[in-house]
Amino acid sequence: MFGQRLKHARRAKGLTLADLGAKVGRTPSVLSLIENGKREPRLSLVEQLAGALGIPVAELLKKQPPSRRAQLEIALEQAQRDPSYSALGLPELRVGTRVPTDVLEHLVALASELRAQRAKPAATPEEARAANAALRASMREQDNHFPAIEQAAAEALKRADYGGGALSQGMLLTVVARHGFTVRFAADLPRSVRSLTDLRTNRIYVKQ
Repeated sequence: MFGQRLKHARRAKGLTLADLGAKVGRTPSVLSLIENGKREPRLSLVEQLAGALGIPVAELLKKQPPSRRAQLEIALEQAQRDPSYSALGLPELRVGTRVPTDVLEHLVALASELRAQRAKPAATPEEARAANAALRASMREQDNHFPAIEQAAAEALKRADYGGGALSQGMLLTVVARHGFTVRFAADLPRSVRSLTDLRTNRIYVKQ
């Protein structure tokens, strides 16, 4: 926020980074890092900058964005750090003065909707019931035998050195760990749920 307020005040005075740097004895590159939020200035430099711009120190230290555009630039930078955005594999977008404000409005709105969509349940109760009914029908058609699942299970047990007999809890945890998952025991799962798998954190929750 400080960097945005500094940039806003500098541009309002019609100064370039080089102009302001000459007034406070700093190179333009140093001031650019401060304006982009990549370096935190000492209080003495904050006082120098405020004096060079002819504004109170408190003006630079306010927590509110200096303008709607500054607010959008901050929101877009935060959005690009969000896992839902980074999962898209897009290169980092650096916002320059040539990027129109209405474009920022659209990008921030899209990023907000992306986060909201990701937070929504994967399916509605009606969709879940329909999916379960289709799955049960498929299981009946194949007499509950799925060769691909049987093969994957056999290979997993073989890698865990399973020798036959009842599968112990320790052996089960070994199999799960080899697939990159951990098991958590929970006492508050719904009565109708035997287990719950979180694919974002690779955790499997089972009843205590």
